[in-house]
Amino acid sequence: MLQSTLIKAKMVDGVLVATIVCEKIGQFETGIIEGELLPAVRNTGHRLALDFSSVQLVSSVGLGMLVTLNRNCRAGKGKMAIFGLSDNLTHLLKATKLDSGLTLVRDEASAVKAAK
Repeated sequence: MLQSTLIKAKMVDGVLVATIVCEKIGQFETGIIEGELLPAVRNTGHRLALDFSSVQLVSSVGLGMLVTLNRNCRAGKGKMAIFGLSDNLTHLLKATKLDSGLTLVRDEASAVKAAK
């Protein structure tokens, strides 16, 4: 199973639940996270639940990564859901209108259900 210094992952009901364990997602972190998650979602039916409960800051490159992961899941006939967002990150996604294309939910159980 996928384990790195930036991601802890587990399978829950056929969905890859990936917890981002860093506080910020900048260019450096984005390369690592995207590089590890893209192959992992291919191997799990393109069903992904992202836990952002530790994340406090996301750069524009990090936002682009979310779009890329979401597109990749959809292209593979799967789904992606994000949970554990702080109020600031939720506001950022709404301000950038990314909330309309991403599935944002409150908790892991809701994310797993949404990603099935």
